[in-house]
Amino acid sequence: MKLITIQLLVCLIPVFFLSGCGDNAVSGKTAVPVTIIEPEPEVISRMVIAPCRLEASEEAVISAFTPGRVLKINFTEGDFVYEGDVLAELSSDQQYDSMVTASAAGVSAARTVQEKAVFDVERAAALLESGAVSLSEYERLESNATVSESALASAQARYETALAMDESGVITAPFDGFISRVWIREGEMASCRVMSMANQGAMKAALFLSEKHLQDVKAGLPVFFETDHFPGELFYGEVLSRSSSVDPVSGLVSVMVQFDNPEGRLASGMTGTATLALETVEDAVVLPQNALLAVADDSWEAAIPVDGIVEIRTVQIGIQNGTSMEITSGVAHGDLVIVLGNHIVREGEAVSVVQQ
Repeated sequence: MKLITIQLLVCLIPVFFLSGCGDNAVSGKTAVPVTIIEPEPEVISRMVIAPCRLEASEEAVISAFTPGRVLKINFTEGDFVYEGDVLAELSSDQQYDSMVTASAAGVSAARTVQEKAVFDVERAAALLESGAVSLSEYERLESNATVSESALASAQARYETALAMDESGVITAPFDGFISRVWIREGEMASCRVMSMANQGAMKAALFLSEKHLQDVKAGLPVFFETDHFPGELFYGEVLSRSSSVDPVSGLVSVMVQFDNPEGRLASGMTGTATLALETVEDAVVLPQNALLAVADDSWEAAIPVDGIVEIRTVQIGIQNGTSMEITSGVAHGDLVIVLGNHIVREGEAVSVVQQ
């Protein structure tokens, strides 16, 4: 927006020359000193700002499957780990060791029974043709084989369960990421949470906006994040989704956004503000609010100097962003608009414009 100064032109000419100063000079009036601006094409957006707390795209609190004493902790806060890395080791209860041993013996016994049952069925099938074994006997042996197969499957399931419980003392990373918190110490008893992890890739956040924005928010809209951790920097992202309804308790609409984090500078838990650009217009005519005159019926007017004479125009307002206002009609690119002195000039009043 270009700023131009308008200077006061005072006719200090003897009375016998007043006829050369125009009608205002004849009537004894002088031009009013004002300042004008020339609006240039700008981009303006309708914004909404909301508090924002970042969350990792993947975040987990890792707990011990069964209670145990902490034998070893392999990582600490801030360490990067890969999926499957052993984070900590807990002592295994002797009860689980004995369960593994007993269930393994059960699998062995069930397998022996099942193999014998299969052998009996195969032998009976050969004797059935010669009449050495009756049909009912063959069917009984076949039924026994089916039962033994089911018993073997059950024994194997018990063994796998016991083995999993016995191995529950080994805590592994569920995904690649950073250790954000270690809740245990070596020698302590661990019965619940062990560590917290977060993936430092893209960051997500849930924003809560007024219901009046329900129809304006759409997936893909640009959004940027500001935080006191990095003063003056903007982190760009986009809207992922929004709730299709208004929360009946808070009266707010939930909006999920995501911010890129290629350098890993953003971290889970950071707070700041998120700004959504609900609507953007390029090459707009934009004026500061003090360049407009408020009219009683909530409309606006602008004072335009045309060939040195003030013309008052009614203008239509589009997007309002702070004190910046988009003008959709009444003022065009190339028009000069009085910004200082516009409250004291009147329609048809003469001004002298001198561009510096």
